[in-house]
Amino acid sequence: MVDFNKNSSTELVKRPDSDLEITSRSFRSLQNSEVMGVFWHVCRRLSILFNKGMDWTFAKEFDEEINSLKMSGHPDKARKLMTQKEAASKPRKQKVLMGAGVLVGSIYYFGLIALVLPLILLLIYAALTGGLPEPTAKEEKTYDTEGMEPFSLNEARTAEEAQECLRRALVAEGISIRSFRPPVRYDWGWEIPVILKKGTPSDVMAKADRLETLMMLQRDGMLVSSATFRAEVIIRLIQSDPFLGMDDFVYAEPLSRSINKKYVVVQRMDGKNLELSLLRSHAVIIAGPGGGKSMFMRTLADITTSSRDCVTWDIDPGGNGLEVFGDAIDRRGRTKAEIEQMFIDAIAFAKRRAKLLTKLGMGDNWQPSKEHPAIVIFVDEFIQLDKRAKELAIDLIRIGRKAAISVILAAQQATRDTLGAAIADSVSLKIMFASRHADVPLVFGEGSLGQGWRPDRLHPATGEDPEDAGKCYIMGGGSREPYLYKAFAMSPAEAIKRGKERAAEGMTKIDSDTTGESFENSLLKAIINVFVESEQEWLPTSSISKDLKNYGYNLTVRQIHDTLGEIGRESQSWEGSKYKVAGYSRNSIEMRLE
Repeated sequence: MVDFNKNSSTELVKRPDSDLEITSRSFRSLQNSEVMGVFWHVCRRLSILFNKGMDWTFAKEFDEEINSLKMSGHPDKARKLMTQKEAASKPRKQKVLMGAGVLVGSIYYFGLIALVLPLILLLIYAALTGGLPEPTAKEEKTYDTEGMEPFSLNEARTAEEAQECLRRALVAEGISIRSFRPPVRYDWGWEIPVILKKGTPSDVMAKADRLETLMMLQRDGMLVSSATFRAEVIIRLIQSDPFLGMDDFVYAEPLSRSINKKYVVVQRMDGKNLELSLLRSHAVIIAGPGGGKSMFMRTLADITTSSRDCVTWDIDPGGNGLEVFGDAIDRRGRTKAEIEQMFIDAIAFAKRRAKLLTKLGMGDNWQPSKEHPAIVIFVDEFIQLDKRAKELAIDLIRIGRKAAISVILAAQQATRDTLGAAIADSVSLKIMFASRHADVPLVFGEGSLGQGWRPDRLHPATGEDPEDAGKCYIMGGGSREPYLYKAFAMSPAEAIKRGKERAAEGMTKIDSDTTGESFENSLLKAIINVFVESEQEWLPTSSISKDLKNYGYNLTVRQIHDTLGEIGRESQSWEGSKYKVAGYSRNSIEMRLE
């Protein structure tokens, strides 16, 4: 344990209550009859009295709060407080003017004695007291630039000891401290707000590695966060994993959710959950290999595929995307042609919906329902899209919000070209898992590193060691401070199970108002494309059902028969089958389309 011997500590330095105490320099000057010392002392005190009088007259006590409101982005509240300041200073100014009038009248009637006598009394009062009487204020601790030897945080058992551990480490690294706010104890360690005497949070962040050494913390176990006031910095000292014992991601019945609501997808390091909404909210997700991007995409897709008023699209030019959800995904894009066509269709849908708002009585924005669902498009490996697809994606982001068409972009790294333009334009939700140092300012903005947004200090999974996989920083969606979060996990096997269950229940389809044509006509066009691809003149319904998935239709054989009916349906032998199977000819489909 630490020996807090106050006889040898320079932590607190109590100043004399008055400069005229026996131990003060001014008192010794009076004893030695040093006239000049007394003169300058009295002049200094008169100056203090004058300044305090002016501060009182003009209600200067409001200034600090007004400035803080302006800095924190509340100009309306600042203006209201300025009005209160003017109201408070008005009667004070009247009293000062009345006092000046009384003084002038006294001089007129009684001569200079009316001026000299109060001045003499004021000089005596200033010399003996040093200022106007004020309510007793709480004494603030001040911290010397010298301190005792740093020690391990593991030795701290109380809040005072944890604070002392941090103080010694900061002083040893030349960080000038004004005061501390009360520390908060968590299962994982300590959160200690520090008020700096000079410098900024970025100065503390720059020395984080050295401070971890002094306090014997684990690697990257010190998190630094800026606060509303530039002088304040929040330091979190991590001694164990903040997310031990996290619950599994909650199960949802098919069609039980609504895209209009927020759902918990991550937990904050202080134990609080963050609810996110994907309605009219574009997002960008950056994570290096092993950072947890795929898992988080599954978590978000679990919300959209279980919503009765949402349709989910999946684009991935370099992998299998959200294949685990199977037929719960309405449409997929893997090839260049498929991806571009999906973006073209989505842009057309967004433009058509904008023209339907008044007709459908939806107001300024598309209101999702089962009959008119929202569309959420997941785009993994965005960097691998070709130039044309990237441009289409950005166009969709710019017009999709009003139409309730959201785009979730994901990539292993950020770039300054198209992705940078997308983020700067209208992406409101930014999420970074373990990432490169250079990616942070591109996603979170210049200066974010010094404010505590440090996903570059997270470590991706390596082999069987999960490290910091799933841990992230989130800007937007209600998260404004650089807290550490962790996403609720969902295994691929669980996603497969839920996808099958939801597909069997029946998934919501895009409405005909959005597509601009009847569902039957759009289905007939897709079936003709199936015939063209297969180079067949007749196909069984089971084969049509399978190939229609490439065109965004997840329909069973029965659903196709229910839609198309008996007209044009005929049975034939197929691929050596002993029995005839039901199907449709290309000619009959084309005739119905005409």
